[in-house]
Amino acid sequence: MLAALSQSTGASGFLIVAFVFLGLVWYVLPFFAILRAATLPSTAFREIGRNKTIWVVLPLVLGFLAAAYFYAFVYPQLKVVAHPALDLA
Repeated sequence: MLAALSQSTGASGFLIVAFVFLGLVWYVLPFFAILRAATLPSTAFREIGRNKTIWVVLPLVLGFLAAAYFYAFVYPQLKVVAHPALDLA
């Protein structure tokens, strides 16, 4: 009985762990995007034609979608402007 129970919970256990991980990412990524945007200098945002205030507030309002966009498109440009020595591309 116990062996059958452990075999049936193998796949569902993985799904539970996957959903917990995705749930954490869903809430944690916007938090880190807000921190990252807040700690970068305003001049870096101006140099790439963006507004720092918007990128601090947008992940708070739109959550994961804004944070994913920030890390995919805005942060790479900011990294080049704010920290040219860190640009490895």
